[in-house]
Amino acid sequence: MELRHLLPISLLTVALSCASTTSDQAPTGGPTRLDQRVESFVADGQFSGELWRLNLSQLAKEKTHDRVLQVEGDLLYVQDQTHLVHAIDLETGIHEWVVSLSGEMSQPVQAAGELVTFVFDDRMVSVRTDSGARVIGQPELRLDFWPWSAAVSTDQSLYVGRAAPYGVQAVDSQRGVSGWQYHTKGAVSHVMMAGSGGIADVVAATEDGFLVSLPTWPAIGKAPTEENWQRRLPAARITSLSGSDGRLFVGSDDTFLYCMDEGSGRILWKNGAAGRVTGPARSVDGAVYVPGENALTVFDAETGQELWNCTESKRFVTQVGELCYLATDNQQVSVRQVSDGAEVARLDARGLHLPTVPQGGILVIGDGRGHVYALR
Repeated sequence: MELRHLLPISLLTVALSCASTTSDQAPTGGPTRLDQRVESFVADGQFSGELWRLNLSQLAKEKTHDRVLQVEGDLLYVQDQTHLVHAIDLETGIHEWVVSLSGEMSQPVQAAGELVTFVFDDRMVSVRTDSGARVIGQPELRLDFWPWSAAVSTDQSLYVGRAAPYGVQAVDSQRGVSGWQYHTKGAVSHVMMAGSGGIADVVAATEDGFLVSLPTWPAIGKAPTEENWQRRLPAARITSLSGSDGRLFVGSDDTFLYCMDEGSGRILWKNGAAGRVTGPARSVDGAVYVPGENALTVFDAETGQELWNCTESKRFVTQVGELCYLATDNQQVSVRQVSDGAEVARLDARGLHLPTVPQGGILVIGDGRGHVYALR
């Protein structure tokens, strides 16, 4: 492990390096060496930012391994080796609820308002984020097609991208039957919900550069007769779709990131990333982090001006205050100043799960053996 400067993040440095040692790990409820080092650094004031820690093995009273970690909204979703999905409050570490799936998630978790939807193979489960109560009228909704994107849902309907035939498919969540389909000329690879409450809309992107915003009409009935807006980008292929604060960020394989107004589809700005955009852009406190084939590029959210780039990183982890944490190709974390990209520390993250926190403000660490930590 290399530490370029002595910073008050030394707790995190030690935590990351210690957690990669498998012999330090207790199988269920006992304290780990990582626990002890975290406590010692908090006690002597070198770092006061530990928010919480959670031992899933202790909760389950059996060995539990965190296989998938994803932050969506105010919750951390952890899927374990038995396909249980644990919902953990991001701020408090409280284990809110658990839902059982019959397979490993095959699409990213997607939340829309008070609902979150899990896609695994040709099945979906939609639950309420506050309780984990299932929305659909059966334990799992088995589709008559293979989903091509993540899914979003309302109380009555689910919306998901599909191929063969191409389009956005609406599914009645209570009866478990397919409803209307909005047909497209290319496979719908990305679907998200834009807006909130009664004015939420479904935004979909096809692989061949077409974007459309659709009203959330009930699945059983006529398809929307008119789009909110539609736009075709010059990109040969759309590779990512994300949103924040009324804006959409669309990545493409022609190296451009497009920033669009989610209400009108108007392009606010575009700028070139470092090669093909390989994942969703993340906007935190005026900075937009864009993973590219050759580097991670940071843009100004208002103007689209490039601020700096990091050729060693391809993924944004989180931004905490004036520091951002970027995952590198060699299982390290590069800690950099948000303002100019200057590196201030290099952390060893071998053997750890460090999920992206889209809104920033917190760092989440999973060790693969049921221990999850959150540091500020």
